[in-house]
Amino acid sequence: MSAKLPEPDAVARAHSQKVVAHVRDLLDKNGGWLSLRDYMQAVLYAPGLGYYMAGAQKFGDGGDFVTAPELSPLYAQIWATPINEAMQRSAPTMLELGGGSGVFAAQLLRQLQAMKGLPERYAILELSPTLRARQRQTLSDECPDLLSCVEWWDHLPDVFAGVVFMNEVLDAIPPRVIERAGEVWREHGVTFDGERFVAASQPLSDPALLALAASRFPEQGDYVAELNVAGEALLETLGRSLTAGSTLFINDYGFERGDTLPAHYARGTLRAYYQHRVLDDPLLWPGLLDITYHVDFVAMAEAAQRGGLTLASFQTQGEFLQRHGILDALARCVGNCNAGNNNAENDNAAAEAAYLSAAKAVRTLIDPDAMGGIFKVAEFRLPPNTKRKYQPKQWRIFADTDNERPFDSNIVGLTKNDEVSDFSGRAILIKEGDYLYLYMDCGNGDCIFSEGLVIKNPYPTKPYKWCCKLSGEIEYMSEYEGRFSDEEKRVVCGRKESKNMTN
Repeated sequence: MSAKLPEPDAVARAHSQKVVAHVRDLLDKNGGWLSLRDYMQAVLYAPGLGYYMAGAQKFGDGGDFVTAPELSPLYAQIWATPINEAMQRSAPTMLELGGGSGVFAAQLLRQLQAMKGLPERYAILELSPTLRARQRQTLSDECPDLLSCVEWWDHLPDVFAGVVFMNEVLDAIPPRVIERAGEVWREHGVTFDGERFVAASQPLSDPALLALAASRFPEQGDYVAELNVAGEALLETLGRSLTAGSTLFINDYGFERGDTLPAHYARGTLRAYYQHRVLDDPLLWPGLLDITYHVDFVAMAEAAQRGGLTLASFQTQGEFLQRHGILDALARCVGNCNAGNNNAENDNAAAEAAYLSAAKAVRTLIDPDAMGGIFKVAEFRLPPNTKRKYQPKQWRIFADTDNERPFDSNIVGLTKNDEVSDFSGRAILIKEGDYLYLYMDCGNGDCIFSEGLVIKNPYPTKPYKWCCKLSGEIEYMSEYEGRFSDEEKRVVCGRKESKNMTN
């Protein structure tokens, strides 16, 4: 072991032993072998034990790695403009997957506030109780006046209108690690040798996984690759849940490629991080290491497209940040430091110190040989004219067309309390930001259909607590029904529950 690698303290070692016991129990239940995916799932995400689920610090100088939001507040400030523009195209709602320390949310919300573009709802999907608590504390410390618009979710919504943002999420999803040696295909995994966990592979027995690997591996030569099957499923699911006009932003480190995986990654990209050091051995000190790998952006783009999304842009992080003005923002930041000092000598010293610190962080973010090159930014959109999923009348919420529409043709009244009724008369609880499919009586036995986002009643003289801001054209039931084939209707109506009625 390298002398440069710091040893864990007694508390960390004791925690690691608990993780070891948990993984050994899984090994015993699985015949003595775990796939590397299942090992990573255990050491990263086991409740109360995994790296992301336990209490040790992960981010910043006192953790194991630094993310872009931790490096510079300019990162979130630059993101505010494209996110604000995307919300204007869809709905004033933001969903961040994996909120990290909460720094990005706090800095982004503050910048959006300055731009008069605050979302009505900022949701963070976070599975780790420890990170959720840290995010809440960060937001309470940095922007307590904005905390009321933030909420935490446990799972993806069935329907979402607005902007979804993911920074370094895909690289933390445990992959299937597949190897081709000669003509033999194997899956990487883990066993226990009596003292520690060691790498061990088994023949690849999953035909679907074998076909997927064979389609992506180079034609010749031995090769190892991380196939992020779960990440691809996530993007496909997200695509199917987004409403027309919504946007998905992904910022992560990885690679683009042609039809097959790049030859220079022939040994795979899996790595571990411990106190800002890169380790080639991901099995060392279970539960104390962050384990990660490079994202295959072509595979992710194909998955997003299967979910109905269109790739709007793809660029390196450096290109993205510079295109959106990070160098100008850096200059303004230094100018603000100068403006705060009255003593000329102090002015110069403060300005120089501020510039050097801020410039060093920005250089790391945009340097093509550092984060600026290896990190990529992908933007996916669901076009505004996308044909929406079929929703039959019996799953729709009653809305009143005769009240607010004379004031605003895109707003209809819903309810004076927190309950609405569907066509069958069943009571449904709603909250701000829910996405509803609506029916409205025409008075002649026919109905008109629409859909949209629940908002607070903007008209103090109208007797409603909640209204709905429509996101699509209002159409007669016959027109709506005619847009979908019988097969599309059959697939939806064959479901046992109407999960897509609200968030």
